[in-house]
Amino acid sequence: MCPPGTTWDATFHGGTCVLTPLEDVSGQSPCQVALNPLIVEWPGLSKTELETASQQGIVIVSYVGCILKVLTGCQAPGTYELKKSASNHDFFDIEDEAELYARLPLGVASLKGELAQGRKVSLEYVSVGQRVAVKPPVTLVGTCAGATHYVRSVTVGAYKLETRAKGQLTAGADVGGAVGGVKREQEVRLRGQGDVSKCKSGKGSADDCGALLQLGLTPL
Repeated sequence: MCPPGTTWDATFHGGTCVLTPLEDVSGQSPCQVALNPLIVEWPGLSKTELETASQQGIVIVSYVGCILKVLTGCQAPGTYELKKSASNHDFFDIEDEAELYARLPLGVASLKGELAQGRKVSLEYVSVGQRVAVKPPVTLVGTCAGATHYVRSVTVGAYKLETRAKGQLTAGADVGGAVGGVKREQEVRLRGQGDVSKCKSGKGSADDCGALLQLGLTPL
């Protein structure tokens, strides 16, 4: 029997329990399908499936609510070409659920608890290029039930995903805590891949700057 919050799905990998889309009180999923979702919070297995599928053809996915799955049993002939670019550096903090749904919808299930503990989520990343589909898929073969999009591009680079917990004011603060106090923050690294510093400087190797960061999706 599947645990609460999941349902049995017989389509993928011979059957497994999968997360159901999170819902608000109106019964509608608060996750909107984003055509360029960041995938830094994806588990390693999902990234491996994406890598493997992209080496065999155009990647086909099912994307509903907060859940995006690579359909490993669905094949579409085609190839990807790496197009390098100048390094682009960006970072942002997420401090509430609204920002989490907007910026990292695929990480809602795993990061919502961090926010509930009074932490903020911080992402820093550098992109150095994209793997771009040479042509859109023409035919789909195999187990393609539930297919909604194909992966048009995969942005690569390096990233660090951390949480920061606000600490106590230092002893230098006055009674009201308004002057002289500096808040300490404890950083906890959740995930990361590649070397952000080397990629940002343009001196990173393929290993330093080969992390999967973001997908470009096109509806089927």
